[in-house]
Amino acid sequence: MELQDKWDKGAFEFADEIDPWGIGGKLRSKPVVVAVQGTCFTAGIELMLNSDVVIASDNCNFAQMEVQRGIMPFGGATVRFVAAAGWQKAMPYLLTGKNFDAQTADRLNLVSEVVANGEEERALTIAKEICNAAPHGVQGLLSSAQDASLNGAKVALANIHGYLPHLFHSEDAKEGAMAMVERREAEFVGR
Repeated sequence: MELQDKWDKGAFEFADEIDPWGIGGKLRSKPVVVAVQGTCFTAGIELMLNSDVVIASDNCNFAQMEVQRGIMPFGGATVRFVAAAGWQKAMPYLLTGKNFDAQTADRLNLVSEVVANGEEERALTIAKEICNAAPHGVQGLLSSAQDASLNGAKVALANIHGYLPHLFHSEDAKEGAMAMVERREAEFVGR
């Protein structure tokens, strides 16, 4: 099926679903951690840019090459690539579609870490660390960060106190405080 056929059939519309590219639809309430290795082009980069943590193998090859195919990036790169790298750093890659490596992706702030090929399990380690954190705290943090990204810092800062009553009165907040006092790992239950 051609890309145009998918477009015409609404394959990229996510009204009441979570859009993996974060263009529309419902916002994610859980963090996404990805590991990238080998070749990562176009929509793959845009999926990566919509995630929260990106671990890239040092042998990765990237290219946002839509302009070389007669189209433009439509999964968020025109916004997120530029926001991460800055206009002057992003535009040479977006406007030409030229390839870049993992070290360049790191310098452009497109990835969280670069690891040696074969060590992509670092992404699983980070995902497990997130799972050990208080679930409601993680969800509140993600929601506030999304608010800032979508609506700007001023709006997000004005909304930040709205998350706190629920969190401060949770069992997990009590557990977190006790674990700190008792110098032990907290055991969060999501309540």
